[in-house]
Amino acid sequence: SEAEVTVLDPAGVVVSDPGIASGEPIFRGTRVPLATLFDHLEDGIGLDGFLADFPTVERDDALTLLREARSLVVRRQAFYSLNGQ
Repeated sequence: SEAEVTVLDPAGVVVSDPGIASGEPIFRGTRVPLATLFDHLEDGIGLDGFLADFPTVERDDALTLLREARSLVVRRQAFYSLNGQ
């Protein structure tokens, strides 16, 4: 239900709902787990292929997720660089 939905990212693209995919993070307004996008990319299937396979996911939402993931990696790298690790 709406009351159980938890927003998991600043842009509101990633949500969790215990009634969908056992609460696994999904794209808002869909039943598509985030991991599916990364699985496609790992398998050499680009963003366009992913969007063709999952038309309920908005291109802007997928791009926002990728930007957020990149930002997390960059911040983590900067943190470890600053701390000599």
